[in-house]
Amino acid sequence: MNQIGALDIIVFLVLAIFVIGMGIFASRGEKTHSDKGAQDYFLAGRGLSWWLVGFSLIAANISTEQFVGMSGKAADWLGMAIASYEWMAAITLVLVGFLFLPKFLKSGIYTIPEFLEYRYNTFARTVMAIATLIILVGVPTASVIYSG
Repeated sequence: MNQIGALDIIVFLVLAIFVIGMGIFASRGEKTHSDKGAQDYFLAGRGLSWWLVGFSLIAANISTEQFVGMSGKAADWLGMAIASYEWMAAITLVLVGFLFLPKFLKSGIYTIPEFLEYRYNTFARTVMAIATLIILVGVPTASVIYSG
């Protein structure tokens, strides 16, 4: 029952070929070599609506740590109550995309540290960037080292 069967391999290959094909198809569009490279990369050429950005935020919020950790907590003692964390995050992130995205796009801001610099000063941007690096690199690294 715990073995990978032929159907599993077929489904995986079909999905992998589909994703690669969609990437190749989408990349066949107009190629530009201008200074708008970062803007096009971070903002998808400013062509996404607020709800797509909101769902993108949800997808970026979910990681393997959450799948493993939340599944472990659900099996341990919390049950499905642990899922409320991600459900509330999903609602909140869609609202963030709806409320704040138009202001960010209008002012030409790409990232949260840029917003902090725009709103406050360079020191606030630096503190946010360093704190983010410590949290996103240091915490998972420490847990991996601890687990052996």
